[in-house]
Amino acid sequence: MSKYGFVFLGFCLIFSLVSCGKTTPASRSAANGSEQSDKFAVIEDGRVTHIQTKGSLASTYFVPCVGIEGVKNVFTPADLYPTSARCLQAKQYKRAIELYSLAGAYAAFDGERIADDKVGGAANTVLIMRHVRPVIQSSDEVRDGFVAAMEALSAETGSYCDAVKKIGKPNYHPEYMIRHSLQYLRSNAESYDLLKSNFDADGTWSHILANFFHCP
Repeated sequence: MSKYGFVFLGFCLIFSLVSCGKTTPASRSAANGSEQSDKFAVIEDGRVTHIQTKGSLASTYFVPCVGIEGVKNVFTPADLYPTSARCLQAKQYKRAIELYSLAGAYAAFDGERIADDKVGGAANTVLIMRHVRPVIQSSDEVRDGFVAAMEALSAETGSYCDAVKKIGKPNYHPEYMIRHSLQYLRSNAESYDLLKSNFDADGTWSHILANFFHCP
């Protein structure tokens, strides 16, 4: 499997996991008592518990259900996954899968440029489970429409590759993912930068295009 395969595993998560996440009071993270309540939230999803900091996986832009041509490279996965969910609710399945796929590619890129090598897959999974999965599970019609759109996109990626190349690689600081990192969680700093100093942005983006979307 490609090192970017965690994004495609998101499709499996949507259909195989049935319990929805719920937020419990932050005092449950009682390692340091009440002083944690303003910094941490505890997200439980079945047997998995996620401890998050303020701003973790937070959206920056509200994006309505737009086609791929309306997407900008300043939109993060935390913006794009909720937008994909809006498209699903509107039964705009082609738009939903195009936005979902771009969100996954951007999450893969962000995971590669952050020094904590565990945060990318974890952040991507939580975003999918939080925003997209509940909508897909809402009805068979939505689920079937999403799957059909996914299969159609997989069969013909040419025009989609052109659109993604035109949008370009991410053009934002991945604060949403940095704040989801365990290294950030353990730090006492309000600002904690985990970006790799020698990251090859162009090379990584080219690799994602070739291996994720099979773009020529």
